[in-house]
Amino acid sequence: MLHVLVGGHRCPVAGPASLDLLPIDITDLPDMRAAAVGEMATLIGSEITIDEVAAARDMTGAEVLSGLGNRFHRIYYAT
Repeated sequence: MLHVLVGGHRCPVAGPASLDLLPIDITDLPDMRAAAVGEMATLIGSEITIDEVAAARDMTGAEVLSGLGNRFHRIYYAT
């Protein structure tokens, strides 16, 4: 199952993406303020890896990355 990080907690994706929207189930989120308008949700990062997202969608990491549109906010970290 695919998850998104909201306020430091994993929330399951509740349905298919539509245009630029992704429904997320925040029912079990301890602090609902973390899901307020303007708050950040992490789709791919240190706690949810590209490999985890790819496995949940039966894709490769390259397919996931190439499928992301140019309107996503990206933050790159040097390692």
